[in-house]
Amino acid sequence: MASLKSELKKRTITALFLIPAVLLIIYLGNICFTILVIIAFGLSEWEFLNMFNVKVPLRIYSILLLVVPILLYFFNLKYFIFLSPLLIFLPIPILWNRGISIREFALSTFILIYMLIGAISVLLLRTHLGVRGILFFLFIIWIFDSLAYISGSLWGKHKLAEKISPKKTIEGYIYGILLTIPFAYLLFLLKITPPSAELIVTLILTVILSALSQVGDLVESTFKREVGVKDSSNIFPGHGGMLDRIDSIVFTAPYFALITRLFGLWK
Repeated sequence: MASLKSELKKRTITALFLIPAVLLIIYLGNICFTILVIIAFGLSEWEFLNMFNVKVPLRIYSILLLVVPILLYFFNLKYFIFLSPLLIFLPIPILWNRGISIREFALSTFILIYMLIGAISVLLLRTHLGVRGILFFLFIIWIFDSLAYISGSLWGKHKLAEKISPKKTIEGYIYGILLTIPFAYLLFLLKITPPSAELIVTLILTVILSALSQVGDLVESTFKREVGVKDSSNIFPGHGGMLDRIDSIVFTAPYFALITRLFGLWK
């Protein structure tokens, strides 16, 4: 219990500084939000590549290939966005001659595509669902993450994926989803939902988003297990690195964009 209180205290203090700034930037939108996405996803990609000891020149080049498509999206040049992963192959002869292996290029390409799809999806959500829609998306992820952590710490008995994340439990996962639903109802009453989303749609989105959020966390945990690290970095006390903070966002944003499109909440 003492460990839980200590961890929650560190998480809360960090969140009190970060969340208001993020909410303000989301509200401002436009270039401010684009810069936030560049910083968050660029730093996360750097941490991702660093975990796998990808050499610095390739890391820098890969992040450049992430930033350029985000700027292309901002300037409404969307058709050129997905040419970016192709450009990673251009410097292979030069960088290979400097000791960068083809395996590093393959890994960098995979990570670049993964991060790029997540970043563009977040921009799509802000563009098509507006402030209320993306706030709903973020709030549900944050609320579920906190409630799953607390529920698992208090009542967790059966491991969810012990080899990947020993502390996560089935009870934490289920209670996290169930306890997030009342908060989703509150968000609905406050009109912090995707535009024109009815209550039943809001609750369905909540369950799907919560379930996917846990999967996204496990995906990043799997990568960290592969290289034997606990956090992607330690820049946020109690929260780890930037990648640790947005891992669920990176994973769920493309699915949420697709699902809300299928529900007809944006065109």
